[in-house]
Amino acid sequence: MIRLDRWAIAGVLAALPVRLLLASATELSPDEAYYVAAARTGYIPPDHPPLVVGLAWLGDMLPGLPLETRIRLLPVAVGAATSWLLVLAVARRGGAPEVQRWSTLLAAWTLLPMAGGFVLTPDSPAMLAFAILLVLQTLRPSASARIGWFLAATVALCAKAVLVPVVLVSCVVPWRRDNPWRLPAVLSLLTAAVCLKPTLVFQFHHAFGTAAWSAPAVLAALAAIIPGQIVLWSPAPWVDGIRARAALSPVEQAWVALLAGLVVVSAIVRGAPPEPNWLAPAAITLLISATTRLGSARPAWRAAVVALGPALTMVAASHALRPWIPVPRSADPTARLHGWSGSDPPLDAPGVGIYARGAMSCVHADDCDEIELYFKRIDAHPWKGMARCWKTRDN
Repeated sequence: MIRLDRWAIAGVLAALPVRLLLASATELSPDEAYYVAAARTGYIPPDHPPLVVGLAWLGDMLPGLPLETRIRLLPVAVGAATSWLLVLAVARRGGAPEVQRWSTLLAAWTLLPMAGGFVLTPDSPAMLAFAILLVLQTLRPSASARIGWFLAATVALCAKAVLVPVVLVSCVVPWRRDNPWRLPAVLSLLTAAVCLKPTLVFQFHHAFGTAAWSAPAVLAALAAIIPGQIVLWSPAPWVDGIRARAALSPVEQAWVALLAGLVVVSAIVRGAPPEPNWLAPAAITLLISATTRLGSARPAWRAAVVALGPALTMVAASHALRPWIPVPRSADPTARLHGWSGSDPPLDAPGVGIYARGAMSCVHADDCDEIELYFKRIDAHPWKGMARCWKTRDN
């Protein structure tokens, strides 16, 4: 019988009020407003699969709640469920109570799970569906488990295109032995083709399209990969997780290797840093194996993991709630969460796209003319419009 450690579950639940506070005390980011504006105008943007727009529509329909709360209520619930499922995945693989507690710290209290647990983003449903896959792979491959694998993989693919390589690997590894998840993986790819067709070409160009290439730019892009992952997850998945990779199944190891390889190729081809969240499925997988080592690690290393994981996350969360770190707005990612109702909106904040003003006007003032013109420009000149959007996001 699988026993979940009560302190591990308490740690998952303790993150819930923090996420609710962040959800209600900050403004919608431009990307969130973009998804809500798309939902209100009936437009399906080609830069992501459509599930996130559907979630924006559902949240926007909730009655009697402030805008930020109703849009983010589903991501808060999804984030909590994802953290719990990752702890369950560790427990089902024989994780002792101490191991489960470490999994809570990594799955609920590092930066990407915390941010994805209150901001409406494609990563939220994608990580939830992926966590379900990790749990299902610990079960006996019964008919119901295979149906669940198919449904979770289909949701994952309709949430974020980066899951395509993961499901593809599940079709072929291991090839010469019985693979109980091969048929569900193939069926999920075929089913999700409807969701993926409008976005795959765009995402491929985004990840591997040429930019202002130069050797120094490539070196800088490669050098940015590791620090970005440490900030999002702490160093544990990428140090302890890789060392303990034998605890993972062959297909899970293949997930990690393929995603890491694609990210490196993207950095080399584009000469621009890949988006750090592209490696989220690999980091989640390594999180499971990392926890098997952390309990017996040296105290200094465990302290470093806590400092670069939960402690750093709480510093960032406090700054997101009320900015206090003396950093210029143009270099502050949390600046996107404040100031849109004032006279000086943070259009120069990192990651703010050219659609920001139009999306915010649609969401807050019901004036959707500007964002609809942006959507029409994408439809008329997709490569030009989306290339400008990506360039702004990357910068």
